[in-house]
Amino acid sequence: DRQVAKHLNELGYKNWKGEAFTHKKVIVIRNAYKLKSRFTRLRERGMLTADELAAQLGVCATTIYQWGQSGFLRQHRYGNLHRCLFEPVGNVVLVKGQGGRYSSTAPTLNAVQSTTQGAI
Repeated sequence: DRQVAKHLNELGYKNWKGEAFTHKKVIVIRNAYKLKSRFTRLRERGMLTADELAAQLGVCATTIYQWGQSGFLRQHRYGNLHRCLFEPVGNVVLVKGQGGRYSSTAPTLNAVQSTTQGAI
């Protein structure tokens, strides 16, 4: 909503009172016209919360946030830019790196091989 307000103001748009847009004014408009929020649109595209992705990969949510900040996972910000959703990683196996927070060996995501075998 803040980004939308900023963009509308950059384009020179004003509300019916001739005032600049704020994020609160954008929220009122979005709710009045039943427009979807960025969070809802991201969830519809299949984005996951940190808890959901952490459960899938077998790590804690804090690790997911750290990986998002480092660029290992792709994150999409919403709200006041302090919250984010993550792109799904698909059918992969996590190979953890060595060390702690400042490890020299980064984790990797390896695709799971299909194991279809023909039965007689």
